[in-house]
Amino acid sequence: MSEKNVEQEDTIIDTEQILAENEALRQELARRDAMAQAQTEVQQAKEEIAAKYGDFTALAEQIERLLCDTPTLLDLAPKERYRIGYLMLKGEQSLSTQAREPSAEELIAALKKHPEVLHRLVKSKKEAFRFALGKSAGIPTVCEKTPQTLAEARHAAIRYAKMR
Repeated sequence: MSEKNVEQEDTIIDTEQILAENEALRQELARRDAMAQAQTEVQQAKEEIAAKYGDFTALAEQIERLLCDTPTLLDLAPKERYRIGYLMLKGEQSLSTQAREPSAEELIAALKKHPEVLHRLVKSKKEAFRFALGKSAGIPTVCEKTPQTLAEARHAAIRYAKMR
């Protein structure tokens, strides 16, 4: 073969190699652009969700773990994915913190804060007691002190009438 043909063949091989490298670089740049755009979308979605739900930022790490453990959510748009992840995490947290009965000290503290509740409770207890007695409450079963005078009997009758 002549030197000219060999030189042309080398040029063709170099051109093909350059074109292949160029295509690979173009694909790599397109992949990086797509990743950058996806990261921007994720960041915007996180900011929108954080604006809507105040504690989103504090729970972000747990939400990320939840999303990694739930691959079906990865196919969703970033905004939907993070919103659903947040709501799933809050649901799990509410299930894990079961409601417990308040202690006596907590109830007393609550009643001190709201005395009208205590008043209503006492009133409802009196009404329940009166209802339980019903018509048999006509005569008191135990007399505290037998009235000795008409005035004492009058006061006892008034007290009894107020109880009803």
